[in-house]
Amino acid sequence: MQINRKLGAVLMVAGVSIGAGMLALPIAAATIGPVLSLILMLLVAALMLYAGLVTAEVNFTLGESLSIAKMGEKCFGKGIYLVGIFTVIILFYSLVCAYLSGMTSIIQKNIISQELLQFDTKIFSDGAISTIIGLIIASIVFTSTKAVDYSNRLFFSVKFILLGSLLVMLLPYVKGDFVLGKNLNINWHNMLLIVPIFFTSFGFHGSIPSILKYVGHEKRDVVQIFTLGVSLPYIVYALWITVTIGSLPPEGEHSLHYIQTASDGLSALFSSIAGITGSTLVSYIVAGFSWCMITSLLGVTLGLVDFFIEICGYSNSRFDRLKATMWTFFPPMALLLLKSKIFVSALAFASIALSILAILIPCASSWYLINKGQAKHFYYAKKPALICLMAFGCSVIVMGATALS
Repeated sequence: MQINRKLGAVLMVAGVSIGAGMLALPIAAATIGPVLSLILMLLVAALMLYAGLVTAEVNFTLGESLSIAKMGEKCFGKGIYLVGIFTVIILFYSLVCAYLSGMTSIIQKNIISQELLQFDTKIFSDGAISTIIGLIIASIVFTSTKAVDYSNRLFFSVKFILLGSLLVMLLPYVKGDFVLGKNLNINWHNMLLIVPIFFTSFGFHGSIPSILKYVGHEKRDVVQIFTLGVSLPYIVYALWITVTIGSLPPEGEHSLHYIQTASDGLSALFSSIAGITGSTLVSYIVAGFSWCMITSLLGVTLGLVDFFIEICGYSNSRFDRLKATMWTFFPPMALLLLKSKIFVSALAFASIALSILAILIPCASSWYLINKGQAKHFYYAKKPALICLMAFGCSVIVMGATALS
């Protein structure tokens, strides 16, 4: 495989993950502190990596870069295929809504607000902003997978420059007691929301078929791509959570309590970061950092476009790709015109669908193929591990449903 394409695939896996998680994880981690968050997140990341390898092995065995819904159909018939289709659409639409909602919230607060441009009124509605962002991403995804790859590299580079700048500016404000959570009142009930958010933050699985189409079915390369693609987000998340939560006091004007109780947690998070430093430059960096979710949007919507091409029987013509692109973007954009601030709730809802898509269907398909004696490509998919993974997936569904109730 070309090194250039392999690097692009690693960044696609990481890019899908390093997006909304950068914004949602500090909000979630604020309730239990950095240390517990990093331990829990490591466990979730390892399980999600394993789930990705199981999905890839099923794809290798069936011999095609199939969507997870199609994998289910090959093993269990039309009923599971229909369940898979419904789950994929719900998952991807939830993620697109979450990403567009999060970006809109931060852009509205930090770019079009009085703080930076000194406008006295909200001259652009949330719906207008999310529509503009959606159309920009749609044009990239419609062009080609290569366009997504190179756009993803560009935004990934910008993201790391901005992240590095924020980390450097926040480091002087990090306190050991805050990092260890010594003065933090841990709310264990919030674990019901934290686990689904951690889970969704490593949910690259819907894009696996698109990645396999791009890089091929060389198993060693795919294992390396997935391992590096999951490890990179974990390292970035660990640094980001430690520095943000480690610099914010438990109580006060710019505090963890303020973030937890605010109606708009994203705006509260970034206004607290800017308030701690007292720097106008931080406000500008934070505003630019909101675009970190573009990498997630690119990966998720690319996977959904390929999915619609598959299930609708579209050809490779530009007109058919345009139709698939419209199916991908128009419904979630229309939903955001009705209700814009659904960032965290959309991620929790997405975790339920992601568990079915990334864990339950691949595990059940692996189990079926093992029983049929068609496991010659299986190295990672073993029955005891599959049982543990399925138990984890069912737990996430229960937690996600409880958090939304």
